[in-house]
Amino acid sequence: MHSLRYSSKLVSNTTPVVVRNSLLMQRRIFHNVNGSFINDSKITRNISLPKLFAKQIQVREYASKVVKVPALAESITEGTLSRWNKKVGDFVQQDEEVATIETDKVDAPVNSPYTGTIVELYAKEDDTVSVDQDLFKIETGGTPAEGM
Repeated sequence: MHSLRYSSKLVSNTTPVVVRNSLLMQRRIFHNVNGSFINDSKITRNISLPKLFAKQIQVREYASKVVKVPALAESITEGTLSRWNKKVGDFVQQDEEVATIETDKVDAPVNSPYTGTIVELYAKEDDTVSVDQDLFKIETGGTPAEGM
């Protein structure tokens, strides 16, 4: 793995090309009157990479997560999906109820562990679902659409 030390922080292996190109550009621009280049250490202090890291963080922020059927009750391993309270495209807050699963002992609400938009449902109403089975996919982050 390649890495690059920058301002006493370790920069990921995806950035050396950007840094190298920036250094080459600055070497061409910043030089003394006699034609010698400015010390590389002065150049590296002028390189700013926060936008690069902000984009990486933003990509992680809008990642999709699969939510599984939660534990329903002691010794119960499956139930019937009785109702979807949300549909694909709906925005949900963390801990908002998304579905209800019925068992012979209890009706269990399924709450979203994340804030985001429902992008896929893996079961239909009246389907039998098992604990730890994929239930729905949510794209985390973002904000609700206007008018919601």
